[in-house]
Amino acid sequence: MVDLQGAKTAINELAVIDRRLHNNLIKTRKAIDSWDFKVLEKVLEALGEDARLLLARHEDGMPNVARALQGAQEFVAGEEYPGELERSLRDAHIPLQGSYPNYELIPFKLILDPGQGAVILSVGRKSERISAFEPQQVAAWVAARYKKLVDKKFDSQRFCRELVDAYQTGNRIAYKQDEVLWGHAVSLSTIYELLTVRYSARQEYPKELYIFELGRLKEQLEIRYQNYRLVFGTAKKQKNALLVTDSQGRENSLSSLIIFHEEGHA
Repeated sequence: MVDLQGAKTAINELAVIDRRLHNNLIKTRKAIDSWDFKVLEKVLEALGEDARLLLARHEDGMPNVARALQGAQEFVAGEEYPGELERSLRDAHIPLQGSYPNYELIPFKLILDPGQGAVILSVGRKSERISAFEPQQVAAWVAARYKKLVDKKFDSQRFCRELVDAYQTGNRIAYKQDEVLWGHAVSLSTIYELLTVRYSARQEYPKELYIFELGRLKEQLEIRYQNYRLVFGTAKKQKNALLVTDSQGRENSLSSLIIFHEEGHA
């Protein structure tokens, strides 16, 4: 990792002088207002000494800061940085997929762009960014946003209602029937297309968030909504599946939704 001790020492020394300067400036202002010539003469002398000392410490310490900056930039551009970053993210319990500099942690995408000085976390068209690349700071920033979403109360009944509505339309289209053929599979991709017919809806509800909500729903042992029982189908071919990850990081390859209409259940 990068040695920052020299830079930190230089900044700490400057901070001590800066605090002293600040305090003496306050005393100077008060002495001017009160015409306290004795105190004013004393603090003006102290201000002059600290100003000269600040300049000297700045000239002595800045090379250490510049070396630390260069070392950090070289580390970020080097071969060890991705490993350090990924360890920090996993230590923060982030279910990471992909490889540097493009990662997925459903429903988020994480992109690191040292050239632009940006770490970008996005869901659909919504994104946040920081310019800090220190691995543990990146991990803490990402984890806070991921945890906020995972800990958010999941309205499964609302989601089921929307799935049932989209399933009925998709079922009629898929099987070319006027009536819904309950118990027949409809592609999860088709369901998503129907949920986001309008382009603006797709922007507000990106597929990554849809997959995330499927994962949350899949955690339930039995999925019911009113008189409907919802079952997910798995794919024989991986290309036809959605890789769904639940809140614990468990993965399932799901391809379709099957809904059974069962009278007597509410």
